[in-house]
Amino acid sequence: MKTTTFEIAGLILAVKGDADFFHNAMWDFECTQEGEPDVSIAFMENRWSGAYPGKTLLRDKLLSVYETADAYIVRYNDPMWVECYVNEKISCQSYVYLTERGRGREEGNPLDREEVMYSIRDAFFFHMQKRGRMAVHSASFIYRDRVWLFSAKSGTGKSTHVSMWHENGYSIRDFNGDLAICYLENGIAMASSAPWCGTSNLYCNRTVPLGGVVFLERAGRNTVRTIPSAEGIMRLAARCLTPNWDRKLMGQNVDIAASMIPHIFCCVLECNAERGAAVVCKEYLDHLSES
Repeated sequence: MKTTTFEIAGLILAVKGDADFFHNAMWDFECTQEGEPDVSIAFMENRWSGAYPGKTLLRDKLLSVYETADAYIVRYNDPMWVECYVNEKISCQSYVYLTERGRGREEGNPLDREEVMYSIRDAFFFHMQKRGRMAVHSASFIYRDRVWLFSAKSGTGKSTHVSMWHENGYSIRDFNGDLAICYLENGIAMASSAPWCGTSNLYCNRTVPLGGVVFLERAGRNTVRTIPSAEGIMRLAARCLTPNWDRKLMGQNVDIAASMIPHIFCCVLECNAERGAAVVCKEYLDHLSES
């Protein structure tokens, strides 16, 4: 199998596997890199034969997570085809095992790149978390040379709010429709887009200074309120897609959020589904940029 390297959020990801494992969006992040990568993932075209020893951390419809003495094992439940072995002791190595259903390609069954994409994402997120990076569930755009994240529970209206900015004719550029990877670089808060963008198909290969996070809440009127740092930390950590399978990983998300908050603006936008919500939000962001 060939090893292909990608650069995402300032980290080099090396993936050993056939080209048909990769979703098309991955190729926009391909790079040429000499030396050791920051994160390595290897695909194994045989089902991992181990049992699931140790502690069960999570079991739901989508996936199950187990903890062993030296690793986390993520099993993607039906209809997923993969199992991911994330090594806790080795700081950059993971393995993805295709199950028998995944190996059915030789029988004419196509490999679902969308499904395999999530195993790459989760393994990469696990290792980048150790390097002070967090993935924030959000819809985002670039405005006045800064990235602004709009974050809320699924179904609240993140994408709808971003669409309002477009409808109002504001000068913005879509950044990512589902997440942004946030971290500090030389004391400056940065946001990186990524090939993972949910069903929006909105992403770019860019890293831009992060302006802040707007937490959306449904309301009958449109108003913005600032929030104290402690509330910002907890809200930001709660919106992480970075692993939170146990208290240790949850704590890492909180620590990263705490390091970010002093360098960004955070507020709550109580809003309805009308275009006036974008007007109120734009006025607030313009005030921040000019102050």
